[in-house]
Amino acid sequence: MHEVGGEFYGDVRRVDDTVIATKFFTIKLVPIWPLRSYYFNHATQTERGIPFFASVIVHEVIGIQCARLNLLSVLITYVRFVCLIVGVGGGFALLCGTVFAVFVSWPGVLIFLNSGGSLAFGAYAGYLTYAFTRGERPRDEAIRRACGRCLDVAADPARIQKKLAEQILAETEQLLMSESDTDVTDSGRPAEQASNRRVLQLLRTRAEIKCGGDRQLLEFRTDELLDQMSARSPQ
Repeated sequence: MHEVGGEFYGDVRRVDDTVIATKFFTIKLVPIWPLRSYYFNHATQTERGIPFFASVIVHEVIGIQCARLNLLSVLITYVRFVCLIVGVGGGFALLCGTVFAVFVSWPGVLIFLNSGGSLAFGAYAGYLTYAFTRGERPRDEAIRRACGRCLDVAADPARIQKKLAEQILAETEQLLMSESDTDVTDSGRPAEQASNRRVLQLLRTRAEIKCGGDRQLLEFRTDELLDQMSARSPQ
């Protein structure tokens, strides 16, 4: 039984297996208050507490926490919840209206029509919240997909917590320095190694934005790297 705890809702902007989702404080699975947003793959959960009285859901998240709450994810969560209430309420009223239509005639017909409209509206509006928020903008998608090759999570280091961005920056600097000491022609796979190097450079560039670098210059560098990766990708 889920009493009090946290659940992930509002998945938007999918890239490969990663979505942006928000963890909410919940009561009876009802989203009450947003806590944190993540570049989110999946989560395992355990339940602690007294069964049937009070329990807490503990999550182990496979993902990367965003620097701040994602407002689209938060808004979509509440919109979807309202659509669910409208749809379920409409379905229940539709059932009641069917019974009334059989035994009470016209009042039942009116209930039937109104509840059918509520059910259809809730279902269609809920569908639209998925249809128009699942895709990511092309540039952001390219950044996240490329960075995901190293991070295992399709995330943009420019939009994560600064402490983690600093760690990514330090590690990519070390990897790039070690690669600079290696002759790529000796590896037998120069094209693959050059591609990996551009991904590391992109990671470093995006992390530098979060760490306070010149944003305009670094965004321009990002575009250069994306163009290089696109030009060398198989058609």
